[in-house]
Amino acid sequence: MQKKMIVQLVVGIIGLLAGFLMTRISAIPHIVGGLVSAVSGAWIGIVIATKGGTSIRDEMVVRVEHMSGYYTFHATLYFIFLLVGLNYFSLMPFGISDLFLTLMLFMCITFIITKYVLMRRGKAE
Repeated sequence: MQKKMIVQLVVGIIGLLAGFLMTRISAIPHIVGGLVSAVSGAWIGIVIATKGGTSIRDEMVVRVEHMSGYYTFHATLYFIFLLVGLNYFSLMPFGISDLFLTLMLFMCITFIITKYVLMRRGKAE
């Protein structure tokens, strides 16, 4: 790993911890902690997905990124329907910050997994 990538990952992890702590402090609005955690999670996902900015971008990589975004968008829509159903029937009541954090982390993780799977196949069709 490069030193730059390690520093970026450490900054992301510190941001995740800070966001978690902000959600537990009652003086700070909970949405702030959720937002900080979501941005930090996205930061970590981007650093991992781009390997610290050292990945090669050709037409196949761009096509795979577009397809991964498309699949992630649709998976996130179904996940939102699931969360709304759980929240509506009071099976798992969520706060706004919890929903925001859950959706952002789901999107980041889904994008990374779909990009990895599509890159392993080597096909962008």
